[in-house]
Amino acid sequence: MLRQQGLQPLRAAINLAANDIDNIDFINRLIEACRTRQLGPETVGFEITETQRFTNDGEATACVQKLAQQGFEIWLDDFGTGYSSLNHLDILPVRGIKIDKSFISGLSAGGYASQVAETAARIAQTLGIEAVAEGIETTDQQEICKDLGIQFAQGFLYSPGLPPEKFVDWVKSHDNDGRSDNG
Repeated sequence: MLRQQGLQPLRAAINLAANDIDNIDFINRLIEACRTRQLGPETVGFEITETQRFTNDGEATACVQKLAQQGFEIWLDDFGTGYSSLNHLDILPVRGIKIDKSFISGLSAGGYASQVAETAARIAQTLGIEAVAEGIETTDQQEICKDLGIQFAQGFLYSPGLPPEKFVDWVKSHDNDGRSDNG
């Protein structure tokens, strides 16, 4: 759709659940489907949701490594809320973490949520991976995330979910970094 409008394609992220990651046949079909539809690593990446436990860590690791070997970026989604987040950082070839909005929403108030978000940002920095703040709704949250060294942000502060035609208009009015043309 973006190419048809003369725009550069953006990278889309596909969420994968634990039961998807544990299944090499699924991963092989996924890679083939991307290849058939000409969706290369430059246009699609994968986010592993942390809401379910892997049934087989060895199989899951092999599957994620296969995606990474094909050049696809792997991110841990909802970081800090699910199963074995820290273990996944050790065994999976991830590009980064997406710090869950439940921690980001508490940044301004301080306390537990703020400390978890700050710690997650430090973990990412220490490991040399990137971090995304999920659920940014206020400029205060945005500034705190910048101060914490979180490289990327997403949330309603920037845009709600949009239907395809409105998304194209949004992309046209922003540069490649997602900033508005007017500042």
